[in-house]
Amino acid sequence: MRTTALDFSILGLLLSGPKTAYAIRMIFKSTAMGNYSSSPGSIYPAVRKLRKLGLVTQETEEGGLLDITDEGRHQLKAWLIKPFNTEVVAKETHILILKFAFMDHLVSHQDKVQFLELFEQHTKSYLKSLEAYAASEAAAQLPLHGRLSFEYGLASLKTQLSWIKTAYKAIEANS
Repeated sequence: MRTTALDFSILGLLLSGPKTAYAIRMIFKSTAMGNYSSSPGSIYPAVRKLRKLGLVTQETEEGGLLDITDEGRHQLKAWLIKPFNTEVVAKETHILILKFAFMDHLVSHQDKVQFLELFEQHTKSYLKSLEAYAASEAAAQLPLHGRLSFEYGLASLKTQLSWIKTAYKAIEANS
């Protein structure tokens, strides 16, 4: 059984303490975590899978508070610090930010710094490839809205690099 980003999100939410599946659903529904489905058809099967895998416990078969197990913490930590490449930065930045959000008390200072260094390295690499494309003749042929959308992407990556530097400074100041 493959563990998904939704599963790891649930584990990450349980780091702050036990919650019901319904409370987890409401967090997904009312926060930026809404990128994932907050429907009962997504959350409850994920909880059942996590129970079956021994990553969470639940008070009773019928419901009650869920809590993360030691094995759940171990697997979540492994997922948080798993290396990634430029393609992940290009296509799944939201997953990287989600991982970063759950790192607070679970991973070491060194792991957080390494994560940010890797994030910066791959963001710069991706930005460089896009800037090379922007200088090409193909980019000059883009229609107006395509060019403006492309420029939005470049600006977003530059903002992402600025955020990485800010996050790094905050982590260093907090250590």
